[in-house]
Amino acid sequence: MQETMSIHVFIICWVGKETFAHHIADSLIDHVDHLTVIYSNENEQIENGSGNWHKVPNEWFFGKKFHACLEKNNADILLQIAADAHSDDWPELIANCMAAFNEYSQLGIWTPNINHTPWSQDRTAICPIDKDHLWSVIQTDAIVWALSTPVIQRLKKLDYQNNNLGWGIDWAAIAIAYGSSLLVLRDTNVE
Repeated sequence: MQETMSIHVFIICWVGKETFAHHIADSLIDHVDHLTVIYSNENEQIENGSGNWHKVPNEWFFGKKFHACLEKNNADILLQIAADAHSDDWPELIANCMAAFNEYSQLGIWTPNINHTPWSQDRTAICPIDKDHLWSVIQTDAIVWALSTPVIQRLKKLDYQNNNLGWGIDWAAIAIAYGSSLLVLRDTNVE
């Protein structure tokens, strides 16, 4: 019998998105093993709320904030959410994510069906995997995504110093997953 995996949710927050980050954190705190908000603001103001709030320099954008997520992760699965993302049911998103990781031991990256992105389902789908709602895809978008331990460990070895914007992190993660014979799946049951 497989042991249940642990999940650490990271919310990446920036100026003007604090209310959204609080809402997401409040919605998820009772449904995850660990929750951390990586945030910055212009006034170096301290933020507190559900979970652990970790302040970083305001000059840090996605790349350096994502690297902080990698370094602070202490679970089998790292699920990262951009604070401006919206879900009608954040706990359902977590449940679907965990179900996929528990069902597919070779899962490297999981993402919900993200709208308002150039990486739509019809442009990225390769084929369905066993169920009609889990699809192998060529791109996930890093707005909301979950990474397995092998992908996390390899991403930790990359140099984020000169990639403050985070360009290509999603492509690198996908290449790592597929290069390691791991699945990259989109769950069309949750947006």
